[in-house]
Amino acid sequence: MILSYSYKILILFFVLASNLSAECFSFIPYAYNGKFVYLPENTEFCFSKGDGDIYIETNEDGARLININSKNDSSEVQVFGDSQILGIDWSSNDTDTVHDIAEIFPDKNLILYAAPNNSPFQVSEKLKDISETKINHESEIVLGFNYGTDIFRIQPGWKVEDFVPLNEENINDVLKFPFIYDLIILKGMVEGKFFTITNDVRESNLNQFLGIDDEVLKLSISKIIDQIRNVLRNFDSKKTFIIYPPYWGYEENNKKLRKNVAEPFFFFACDQRLANIFDKILIGELRDKLDLTSDKRHFKTSSLNYENINEVEICKS
Repeated sequence: MILSYSYKILILFFVLASNLSAECFSFIPYAYNGKFVYLPENTEFCFSKGDGDIYIETNEDGARLININSKNDSSEVQVFGDSQILGIDWSSNDTDTVHDIAEIFPDKNLILYAAPNNSPFQVSEKLKDISETKINHESEIVLGFNYGTDIFRIQPGWKVEDFVPLNEENINDVLKFPFIYDLIILKGMVEGKFFTITNDVRESNLNQFLGIDDEVLKLSISKIIDQIRNVLRNFDSKKTFIIYPPYWGYEENNKKLRKNVAEPFFFFACDQRLANIFDKILIGELRDKLDLTSDKRHFKTSSLNYENINEVEICKS
């Protein structure tokens, strides 16, 4: 096991070393400022992954900009969440594929305050931090809840610092000298932080989820719902909640969630407390089959349909 792990780190080292002169980062750069996680501010950058070179444009707050120069509609949709709603495999120069949020809100100016490992608690902090001039009553607010990862991030003991490699002090250095980021990532992997390189991440996450006590799960869900309700009551905008299913919870070769995953998932999705907060709730469902990005941790762009909670049969009972 130790030799296998060391071998993977060694391979990673050579991959990073070969990327020193590359145009794009080896990993998407993102930082934690003590309140929330964000992307590099007011810039354009790219990072390389198995899905290709992904290009991203951001504003002065580190929010990803999509369709920002739309000529058909000047209204804005302010989006908050983690890397799933960010679109980790969608590049801004992709003319063949539509970003999932752009498909839900066509011809809108999309401003995505989203980044990897940005938990619902960090999302709440960003909403508290953002000024009213950024979100007015004419803007729509969209919150994403990535059940496959956020359900762990709201559990007691989860620390965002253990999963975000950069902070306010070193992110600017990384932008000037990308190789520094590679060294930080490599050091983190040696120490078992930031990224995992296990082959069985789906099985590992499933087992971790099934090991959560039912009462602890319910309490953590109640806590985050209360926090979301309290922060969103300060905004008059129309509010939409998008719930992504857990990518690790599906039966083998099946579009259905395992029963012991589906029950708690829909218990959360159908919660009347959420319906009292949001004007619309959408649930992601597989279009055809489970189709993941190269890191095997995200649903591919355009691989999900989004069904209104009012149309979900299990929520009607």
